[in-house]
Amino acid sequence: MRLLITLLLFAAVPCPVLGNWVPRRDLIYNQHEGSALTAGMATEPTGISPRACIWMLHGGEAGSFERYDIEDNLWEPRPDIPGSVGPGGALVYVPDPSAWPENGWVFAFRGGSSAGFFVYLPQANAWYPITGDDLPEGVTAGGALCYGGTCDINGVCHAVVYALTGQEHRDPDTDQFWGHFWRYVFKLVPYDGPTTGRWEKLTDIPGAVEAGGALAWCPEANPAPPPPNGYVLALRGGGDNAIWRFDPSTPGLPWVNEATFDPPAQAGAAMASMPDGGTVVFVHGGAGYAFSAHLAGGSIVEQLGPTPEPQNDGAALAQYGWSPYGEFGPQAGPPPQWRHFRRYDIAGSSGGQGRGSATGHLMQVRVASDRDRHVFEVRNAASTVKLTVVNAAGTVIGRTRTSTASGGASLTWEHGSSAVGVYLYSISGPAGTATGKLTVVR
Repeated sequence: MRLLITLLLFAAVPCPVLGNWVPRRDLIYNQHEGSALTAGMATEPTGISPRACIWMLHGGEAGSFERYDIEDNLWEPRPDIPGSVGPGGALVYVPDPSAWPENGWVFAFRGGSSAGFFVYLPQANAWYPITGDDLPEGVTAGGALCYGGTCDINGVCHAVVYALTGQEHRDPDTDQFWGHFWRYVFKLVPYDGPTTGRWEKLTDIPGAVEAGGALAWCPEANPAPPPPNGYVLALRGGGDNAIWRFDPSTPGLPWVNEATFDPPAQAGAAMASMPDGGTVVFVHGGAGYAFSAHLAGGSIVEQLGPTPEPQNDGAALAQYGWSPYGEFGPQAGPPPQWRHFRRYDIAGSSGGQGRGSATGHLMQVRVASDRDRHVFEVRNAASTVKLTVVNAAGTVIGRTRTSTASGGASLTWEHGSSAVGVYLYSISGPAGTATGKLTVVR
């Protein structure tokens, strides 16, 4: 076989690579503390096909709620959440396995010391209260939610949502504060519906969780155990400068401080996970501009392109495909300044048969292709590396892993049946993550 194009590229930062923030359509409503974003697929009552969407919950008395159509670059109002939204407001999208990829559910905390927990059903365009188990405590500044995949409980498949409430307790023996950490589980098989689940207390995170608390789920960072696998990563906010890791496969073990960063996480910090299943991106808050990436299981935090506006209390992130989206809280100036919404575009080139580009940390990646496959030669990888390929919509269409020999590895993506177009890939391992664009032509 003759390889048509060969490129040697040097890795520099974790996924996503350096890029820039570009304006998208402004929000309808103003931002306030307690605002939150989440993203996923949905088919609405008037829709004829599933759409890639971002939902935003606005802090404030009204509890305003709106939906962004990614393809049309358009915000539209949706029903307000019942009640006001305050500090600790949070959103998370949970896919519905019986209707995937057409639909899912959007869960929400209202914050403001409320224990209210609600779910929005896009197909009904309506909010519903959780009628099963009540959250035993109110949610304050630092409240956060993330999807945690599925798990088996007594032989029954359940969906999992992890939560920080911003509440804490003090150990009288050590004078140590511990931030409360929970999970909400509901049955998928047999299906009972998202409103009938229950809350379970998990191992608390060391230290208080304050404004700037955040969660993210990394399902591919620890794939070996049966579900629940992966890792939960957390920021505690309040000036803490650590990324904390929780392993659901060993829930009795304590949280691990796996990486530190600067500046520390403060009010306005937010986090989102990327589709390689191991990388998270986060803004640091504190009225600063820092935007960083971290590969779960490692100790490296790399700063990416700064945000164009300071990250104030009420900033939020969401991820769809390989593009993080963000709003950065209320800004100086009149209210129109409070409605900016942006997408982080990854830098890189594409075009031409077999052409690719890559950036990552430490690893060297050489990409070559012909009409049926792309071959990735990886050096300085160390241990096991994993290849993930997604299409422009963010759907994973290829995945493989291999062990390295003397720090080198070869991975292949067979794309003979894939549609013509641009694809994104990541190669991740203990040495970092290399990412880039690929083009399939015929």
